[in-house]
Amino acid sequence: MTTGELLAVFQGHQGSWVHAVVFSFDGELLATAGDDGCIKLWDVAAGKERATLRGHVYGRYQKYTVYALAFSPDGKILASGAHDAKVKLWDVATGEEIATLEGHRAAVYCLAFSPDGSILASGSWDGTLKLWELATRREIASFGPHAYSVNSLAFSPDGKLIASASRSEVRIWDLVAGKERLSLRGPWGSVYSVAFSPDRKILAFCNSGVELWDTFTWERITAFRGHEGPIWCLAFSPNGKMLATASGDHTIKLWEVATGRELATLEGHRNLVLTVAFSPDGRLLCSGSGDGTVRLWNLEGFVSFNTSQ
Repeated sequence: MTTGELLAVFQGHQGSWVHAVVFSFDGELLATAGDDGCIKLWDVAAGKERATLRGHVYGRYQKYTVYALAFSPDGKILASGAHDAKVKLWDVATGEEIATLEGHRAAVYCLAFSPDGSILASGSWDGTLKLWELATRREIASFGPHAYSVNSLAFSPDGKLIASASRSEVRIWDLVAGKERLSLRGPWGSVYSVAFSPDRKILAFCNSGVELWDTFTWERITAFRGHEGPIWCLAFSPNGKMLATASGDHTIKLWEVATGRELATLEGHRNLVLTVAFSPDGRLLCSGSGDGTVRLWNLEGFVSFNTSQ
């Protein structure tokens, strides 16, 4: 089996752009969502659909686009955010909707659980970043407003910071102090995705290229480019040695973080690649696209990069 080989194609979202893919923390489940308003749970090992969750709907037949998904660290809850401005919580074991969080005034584009699972963060087209206490389902904080939509957000691994990406800026929020710590601004256009490295030393974000920043000095480390279109999503491998980027040029690229060297280009999607996610062991990469497919890629050949050795 060769590195970067396509292992499987999941086609449960036919005719729909796939906006979100996320692995459960044990790697056994994959959740996907898109324009069809459906959230699908897949058995990764079997390559089969386990369940379809429907809740972001209006009227009898109309469905809202689901833009964001996040598993709680214990794997028991799946959160979804959609064009209906709502965040829904689902029981993973039963597939039942257990709560709806309302407070945003426009589409919810991004979600993330805090490392300890006690807080859920949501970012919206309305320019706000909200924090929800999972135990009570209450909104406990709202940051912003940003001048434009919040396209992406990420907790630092220690749970003390949260980064939010918007047009031409990335803002860093101190959750202990409850206020903004700093704002990184530049001629970037819209920043579509942001992520902390697992060791918290690096903040990565993307637009037409990838920017890496030191999270202690808040100085730019480097930037690299290689795609022929905008980069819609990026993700660190579990050990932080690799970065995956999903682009409007229909490809996924893998990069060595330490050097910025391009390691591979994964081709096969027939439309924009909108989202990527590593499996918890780093041996698989999942991608979702405007072509309606979810693809699973083998990364075994990158064992020196994607394992903890």
